[in-house]
Amino acid sequence: MKILNELPPPFRDEHDEAFGPRRVAIAIDLTGSRISRLMRFVTLRFIMMRGERALRRAGCASVHRFAVVPDLSNPVLAYELGSAAAEYASTHLVLHSPIGSRLLRKLVVTTFGCDLHAGAVLLIGPKP
Repeated sequence: MKILNELPPPFRDEHDEAFGPRRVAIAIDLTGSRISRLMRFVTLRFIMMRGERALRRAGCASVHRFAVVPDLSNPVLAYELGSAAAEYASTHLVLHSPIGSRLLRKLVVTTFGCDLHAGAVLLIGPKP
């Protein structure tokens, strides 16, 4: 987990109005080798819970989870996890292998908490 001093470009304009100038973000990097990515995804729910707990202790009233595709250094797509946008992005915007079925993708998202194509997860919360 990494605390960000500044939000990545897709989040700057969109959330300035919603959260105001004071917000806190934690980035969870999911890039790396296949083995390291697998280990990150297996522990992702636990890491997100730890990050959310840290943000709430810092005074954030609510915490929002966002997936970033392909990674934070070059974000092309970002969507809030658990929303209709996540379902749409998973089925229409992210390329999947022809073997992968919709049921298998739902199983992966349910198990790991995020689509395997995400390169990072951002936890963002407004600070009072």
